[in-house]
Amino acid sequence: MQSLLIAEDFHQGQFVQQGFKYESIPTKLISVYDKDDEFNAAISSCDSVFLLFHRLELLDTFLEKIHVSDRVLPTIALAQGYDPRLLEYLRTQKIQHFFTRPFPFRVIANEIRTLVYRQREPSTYQILKMRDLEVNRDTHEVRWKGQSIQLRHKEFILLEFLMLNTGKLLSRETILESVWDRNANIFTNTVDVHINKLRKKIDYNVSEKFIHTVHCSGYIFS
Repeated sequence: MQSLLIAEDFHQGQFVQQGFKYESIPTKLISVYDKDDEFNAAISSCDSVFLLFHRLELLDTFLEKIHVSDRVLPTIALAQGYDPRLLEYLRTQKIQHFFTRPFPFRVIANEIRTLVYRQREPSTYQILKMRDLEVNRDTHEVRWKGQSIQLRHKEFILLEFLMLNTGKLLSRETILESVWDRNANIFTNTVDVHINKLRKKIDYNVSEKFIHTVHCSGYIFS
């Protein structure tokens, strides 16, 4: 996997590139002002794109340069702050996701891996299954034996993360950094609270539980 990081501010791009390096996401950094031949060469060798910008009006410039080829690349925008107009880019599918500062690099890394994998394996990766539990990652539908289970947004993201890491021992710190933010307070009981809420919805009526607690270590989904 090779990502392309297109930055309005090259020095800030270097900082963001380092953040992705810690999350094992290799990125090539270029400036939006680079020559077209350099830009096109970089686009042709990547499978996903990050757009790092200060001025929202430049986002169209970024996107025009990306779409010079016929390839459809998973694209995530990295903005300095929230702007409602970013939602319009999502609705028109020009970008698949956007994040604002401070950037949660682990969450972003998980998201870009998911987008790239979905593109490579579209028919198999959107549905996660464990016994009678089924999760549709595109529609956010959760079903157990065909019956719908209503989850709040964070409960769904937590369940998705657990299912993607089935059989692995996940510490509270790992879950907190991955589902919430790497800067989240590690002393909070947020993880335990949401695990308990999730258990009440998916474990209350099954003979073999999905979520298992490992004392002083974390949780295993199996």
